[in-house]
Amino acid sequence: MYLAEDLKHHRKVAVKVLRPDLAATLGPERFIREIEVAAQLHHPHILPLYDSGEADGFLFYVMPYEEGKSLRERLEKEKRERLEREKLEKKKEDEAKKKREREDLAKKKLEDDKRRKEEELAKAEAEKARAAAAAAKKTEFDRFVNGIRAKIRGRANVPDTVTGKPEVHVLIKILPGGEVLDIRITQRSGNPTYDTAIERGIRSASPLPVPPVNSELFPQFRELNLIIQHER
Repeated sequence: MYLAEDLKHHRKVAVKVLRPDLAATLGPERFIREIEVAAQLHHPHILPLYDSGEADGFLFYVMPYEEGKSLRERLEKEKRERLEREKLEKKKEDEAKKKREREDLAKKKLEDDKRRKEEELAKAEAEKARAAAAAAKKTEFDRFVNGIRAKIRGRANVPDTVTGKPEVHVLIKILPGGEVLDIRITQRSGNPTYDTAIERGIRSASPLPVPPVNSELFPQFRELNLIIQHER
């Protein structure tokens, strides 16, 4: 391979000449086939064929002269650059994937936090509703108990000789409709006269003002523990 000057076009060219020893060993046919193949090739990595021929018994062909590194070195450089680009692209893809994963994780955390707060709020509202229902139920229970206690006091003829604030604990078994089935004193007041008057007042007050039999309150009145304190 020789560097030459193209006098016609004023440019440097590369001239490949078949050495005589190779021509004697391989024959000129192989070199001619190489020239024919080169003339047909069109590729950005392959130099085009300018000219070919024979001079003083030497076969040759002419190609553009490219300064700098050899074709092999250029191809290797392009390969390295391609690998670097692929590596950089993969790095960018990995970073983008990690970013999406972080964003998805953050989004999931926000959604979990929101759901947890909603669940806590719903739980608090449910507890509030249960507390309100329980309070309303107790208020209604107390209303019936106070009504029963007031009716018993109104029917109990407690003598004026009973003084102080004695209180008697009784267990009253009540039938649907309020009829008194049984009375048992579970804790006496210490004043037999007062205890007897209250027991008679319970029987006289029957039927007691209890909740309707089909209400959820009535089961609590089937066996009612009642404390009745003397009031004057």
